[in-house]
Amino acid sequence: MLLIYSKSFIPIIVIVAFLCQPILSIITQNPISITPTGAIVQLTNSDNIKVKQLQTVNTATVFPIVNPECLTTPSIVCSFELNPKTTISSQALTCVLEGDFQDFWLPALQTVYSVSSPPTSGGPTPAVILFNQNSATTMGVIKYNDVALTGSTFNTSDYTDVKLNIPAGTGSFSISAGSSKKFFKYQAPTITSIASGAANTFTITGTNFGTSSSVIVLKWNSVIIPTASINSVDHLKIVFTYSTPYSESVSIDLAVNTTPMVSPFPYQTKPTVTAITNTDYRGGVITLTGTRLNVIKRDGTSSSPRVMIGSTECTNAANPTPNDFTTLTCTAPPGTGSNYDVVVTISTYSTDAPYIKYSYVYPVISSFTHSGTTIILNGTLLGNPANSVITFNGKTITPTATTTPVNGVSQLNFTLPAEAKNGDVSILSLGRLSLPFDIKLTPSITSVSISATAGSTITITGSFLMITNFASAAVPVSFTNSVGGFECKNFVQGPDSTTLLCDASAGVGKDLPATLSIDSQTATSTVSYLAPSMTGLTRNGAKGIIKGTSFGKSADKLQLQIDSDTQPVLTVADTQIEFTLPASPVPTSLLLIVGGQSSNTLLNNFVTSLLAFSTVPTQGGLFSISGDLFNTSAVNVTVWLNQDEEHSSTNYKSPRQCTDAVVTASQIQCQMPNGTGANHVVTVYIDNFKLSNSSISFKYSPPSISSTTSVDQFGGNITILGQNFNSPFEVTIGERKCTNATITDFKTIVCGLEPFKSIEEVPKGKVPMTVNITGQLATLEFEYGVSFINNTQSSENDHSSSDSKINHSENSHGGGSSIGGNSSKETSINASTENLESSKKSSSKAKWLAPVIVIPVVGIAGALGAAAFFMIKKQKKLNEKKKEQFSN
Repeated sequence: MLLIYSKSFIPIIVIVAFLCQPILSIITQNPISITPTGAIVQLTNSDNIKVKQLQTVNTATVFPIVNPECLTTPSIVCSFELNPKTTISSQALTCVLEGDFQDFWLPALQTVYSVSSPPTSGGPTPAVILFNQNSATTMGVIKYNDVALTGSTFNTSDYTDVKLNIPAGTGSFSISAGSSKKFFKYQAPTITSIASGAANTFTITGTNFGTSSSVIVLKWNSVIIPTASINSVDHLKIVFTYSTPYSESVSIDLAVNTTPMVSPFPYQTKPTVTAITNTDYRGGVITLTGTRLNVIKRDGTSSSPRVMIGSTECTNAANPTPNDFTTLTCTAPPGTGSNYDVVVTISTYSTDAPYIKYSYVYPVISSFTHSGTTIILNGTLLGNPANSVITFNGKTITPTATTTPVNGVSQLNFTLPAEAKNGDVSILSLGRLSLPFDIKLTPSITSVSISATAGSTITITGSFLMITNFASAAVPVSFTNSVGGFECKNFVQGPDSTTLLCDASAGVGKDLPATLSIDSQTATSTVSYLAPSMTGLTRNGAKGIIKGTSFGKSADKLQLQIDSDTQPVLTVADTQIEFTLPASPVPTSLLLIVGGQSSNTLLNNFVTSLLAFSTVPTQGGLFSISGDLFNTSAVNVTVWLNQDEEHSSTNYKSPRQCTDAVVTASQIQCQMPNGTGANHVVTVYIDNFKLSNSSISFKYSPPSISSTTSVDQFGGNITILGQNFNSPFEVTIGERKCTNATITDFKTIVCGLEPFKSIEEVPKGKVPMTVNITGQLATLEFEYGVSFINNTQSSENDHSSSDSKINHSENSHGGGSSIGGNSSKETSINASTENLESSKKSSSKAKWLAPVIVIPVVGIAGALGAAAFFMIKKQKKLNEKKKEQFSN
């Protein structure tokens, strides 16, 4: 018999019967149950047969035993645990008994264990649906209110983890899997805020309200709000209408389809003000209109009403009609101003922002305009000439005109009295007096006298140019130009209001816009300075000095034009200007423009010239040109050699440019490229000005030789060390040319000498070596590395090794020691000569022994002679091979 019970004894039961052994008596059917911690399978029998284990038939998976004592004690029920998260894939189980086993079928089991409460909007909802087998058929279909759910998901790693796609709804619902069925509820409603609106409407914000007002039970202090008063419902908001005349604390309770809130929501109804009357600056009774303006509570006691206008209390608050809590009156204190916040407090509950505004009502002058002798006042409640009187500078004036108010703004005009000054104006209209308003008259300017550039007193002519007000107090006055830096100070009143004198600051220019400000009222005009005048020109080195007047003192306001090109100046004073004389080969014309005003012209007879050139090594380098009046601010300076020559790879005077030119007043330096020779023509361009001097020319430094290697009669390469080598060049040694010559680093020449046909052709002693670099020569005495011996010994010494020679420089460029010939060639020659000496010495010994040696020795001598002949032939082949190498 198989019994399966839940660990937590959840009453989900499936009945199954099986026989573990034929010998076991059949026991009544027993329950099977399953929980999230596992399914419990219990086995027992009636014949005291011991149960050993429980396992699957197909995989032999053994299930853990809960009470191991049953394995040794008969008649005790054995409990085995199945893991519902992984489940099993087969219904066939094997019960292993003592000495035998019995197969049985475990029925498919599904249990709805738990479902989280979904929001009323529905959606994926966590659930625990338990299965003891994992096939699609045994897992079955999950249903919501007996209708199959779609869109649910299973965690394949844990079949107890299910996300059910719950539809939107309210109240209770059922979830079933197989024969297991449970009921659950949607989430309870919550309220986060309540806001009051117009016409006694309220808006509840929160969650889980559903979408139907028919399932809403809304209570206001235990009073149920009629369904008809619920205007709209969605899952997050409820709008309803409810009229309450009192400002007080209330409790809002809510149930959605019988699912109540956890606890009621506390709310305060507050007074509202929708309209307010006004008084003039004397104060008085005003009326407020709104809702819940109750001066008594629901129980008849005072609600302690209070009305605040800004920071001042409006006293004696009362309901003019008893039990009509839509109006409230109070007495406003005297005052002025507008847009004060009005806050009403009833039973400690105050109106919410934005607050209604309160303003005192009386004639208000807000602004004015001034045109000639007419003043136009702008404001509210100004009246008209029939009911208004104007007071200005202590004089009563009748208005001359008025306009119909537009958007509450009206105008009233009056004519200024003679010699009017800045002062207060007020209006008395219909018995209501305005506050004083400060009138500041607008000045006007008709002319301004010219100032010296060093500054001087100027006269301003116009109208309303008064530097004191009606009370004889000084008013702030300024006359400035923020752009040009102009400022006038020390103002003095003229004989009347039409003239004003002041001291102008130093400056330059013509028709500079300037602003006159009198007590913050402004008038615009222009100011001019005297034009510049040049009287003479001198120089101090590379500096030109212009004398004259009205130059000002600011270089950024001055332009010096030299032949119509603007040039910078070095220093500026009102009577003297210093500048760098231009790099021009011809006289130039000078013109000054100071602040936009031009001077007379002046002729500059100081011109630019080239005086001397430095030499440069043949590898190139720094080239210096000495001269006069070079333009140190030149933008483009180029230096050319032989610019008019034709370009050719064989012409050492081909055009070339000296780069990276740097200019000072008396010198130009640039990087000359490599080259050779003398009598090069130099042309300089300074900002497109061409400069040259036919009486001087440039030359590269001449070559010099410090040392050389040598060769013997077999020829070979020699190495010449020195300075200022470059192509094209030629090397001669005596009457012979050194061919295949190359130059390295402008300091090393390697060239080759062909072998002599015989040693007798080799010059004895020193011969001149000459390096010719495009007509510039360097010489050194050269000596071949050959030792000359007597003719009687020539046969033995023709191929003897020679000592290395050292050639010394004896020319005007100094000298040094030379290095011996090519080391590999010398090694070859020494080896050959050693072989020849060895064979010839053997031959000499044979001649000495001939008289005393018997005939058989002749054979030996012949052999030695043959060996010597062979060695000489080998040496000739070596010489021929060297010649081939040289020619290659």
